[in-house]
Amino acid sequence: MYLFVVLSFPLFLSGVVLAYVLMPKGLEVLLGFTPQNVGNYLPVDRYLSFFIRMVIVFGIGFLTPLFIVGLNMIGVLSGKRLASAWRYIIFGVFVFAAVATPTGDPITMMMLAAPVMVLVGGAVAFSLLNDRRRRRNGAEPDYDSFDDDEVSPIPESVDGEDSARR
Repeated sequence: MYLFVVLSFPLFLSGVVLAYVLMPKGLEVLLGFTPQNVGNYLPVDRYLSFFIRMVIVFGIGFLTPLFIVGLNMIGVLSGKRLASAWRYIIFGVFVFAAVATPTGDPITMMMLAAPVMVLVGGAVAFSLLNDRRRRRNGAEPDYDSFDDDEVSPIPESVDGEDSARR
């Protein structure tokens, strides 16, 4: 639990720093569409709103891998299932980037989607390694290897009594 809290701050902070570094480039692209001999003035309130939204979205986007690893650690998502759904993960990251970025341009979307994809790929790799470690230590059975008609690995005795005697 404490490890997730300790890791969440640097991940969020790195997203904020990346947004702060890349924001001038995004604004340069957006302001580049202004015709020549025309002045483009941004009101301060709109600029601050754009800046705060960009920083918060990048920070939250960088917390996505922590969420995936957390779901794997508690046993909700397996690494094998994540690896098999890589197309949906890529699509989901790009949809998140398109919806979450304050502008509609593809450059800002790619600035968010590319690093988040790298982080999510690392989370999937960690999940695969974590599942392998669990199987090797015998901490949990491999539920994917059971057929539909097989008995679950739940013990037959409940409260010390044999369920066949009931």
